[in-house]
Amino acid sequence: AITDATSSNPYVIKIAPGIYTETASVMLKTYVDVEGSGQDITTINCACGNASNTELSATVSAGNIVAEIRHLTINNTGGGNDYSTGVWTEDVADGSFSMLHVTATASGSGTFNYGVYNYNSSPSMDNVTATATGGTDNVGVYNFSSSPSMNNVTATATASGGGTDNRGVYNNSSSSPTMNNVTATGTGGSFSYGVYNDNSSPSMNNVTATASGSTIYNRGVYNISLSSPSIRNSSITGSTNSIINSGSSSTQVADTMLDGSVVAGGGLACVGVYTTAFAPLGAACG
Repeated sequence: AITDATSSNPYVIKIAPGIYTETASVMLKTYVDVEGSGQDITTINCACGNASNTELSATVSAGNIVAEIRHLTINNTGGGNDYSTGVWTEDVADGSFSMLHVTATASGSGTFNYGVYNYNSSPSMDNVTATATGGTDNVGVYNFSSSPSMNNVTATATASGGGTDNRGVYNNSSSSPTMNNVTATGTGGSFSYGVYNDNSSPSMNNVTATASGSTIYNRGVYNISLSSPSIRNSSITGSTNSIINSGSSSTQVADTMLDGSVVAGGGLACVGVYTTAFAPLGAACG
């Protein structure tokens, strides 16, 4: 109903404690903030799955707006459709849309479940918990051609029977997020990754990337297709590989603990890198 929101006339919608069930995606408006009463105290639920990977598959969506969502939990139970997303952003200019103290989850029996999906966007994500579970392909935070600012983010992807790919954070198609104090975990299914970089160049500082479970492959950080991440002050664990550097990717790692074997691939430069036993590793983390 709000039609006159502007930079000089902004709105805040405050939501009382409770569980609110929606029947379609909540599409946010510019200069209209949405504020709950706290994570797990104010909860928005929706079985908003869709056959297409668009904002219609999300419980809450933000496209090319100036606004913030904060202090609430957002769930998408999918409804058995192909795509299920907690929060979707699209064409967000640098920092114009932000998520603060938000929990976003996607679950259900569909194919693709995403906690947060950023498409050609650069939102601010602070104190965000993003979880995806139950699908064939689960991603906690999916960045596609996006460069969000991610601070104090926990991104988890899990499979419960039959899942194939699980990625805590998936950076794809020239994404270059700034990741500070991020915990990224992939577990279960056939292939699990803490952070998966495909033709992307994230800046990773104080990141805990973990891939575990009784899977075929568990990889802490996986770099392909000319990816060039920089990793500092981090902890990377994978029961198959801590780091794989493939497809002429160029990766720089400093002051970081690795738990698991390393595939150097095209180019891996390591300074001050060590094992769980504090044994120093060489210039290519060997």
